[in-house]
Amino acid sequence: PISTTSGKLEGIPWCYKANPVVAGYKLTSFAATNYGFTGNLALAQGLSEFGPDIQSLRIDVYIETNTRLHVKITDPSNARWEVPNIVKTPIPSNKASNPQYKFTVVDYPFGFAV
Repeated sequence: PISTTSGKLEGIPWCYKANPVVAGYKLTSFAATNYGFTGNLALAQGLSEFGPDIQSLRIDVYIETNTRLHVKITDPSNARWEVPNIVKTPIPSNKASNPQYKFTVVDYPFGFAV
């Protein structure tokens, strides 16, 4: 249960932000490709709690098999270290024909669900 005492919320973790100061990202473009989808994200106006944010990001959604997809969000302007692909899944040239999942996106604030 949530209750207030002296204007403070009790029963809520310290990390919860009722009015977030971080605006997040906005999906500015999103299109189907041979392998799935690709899109661009732009930093929305707002303050950052964690230091300088990347202004533009790219999202690629690879529909690899009927039971597996790969979502990759990168900085298209600057190369950065990435976790090595130790599983060695090949990047498909064509998306799976009959995926058993649905990929949906929300433009703003940006989010996705599988």
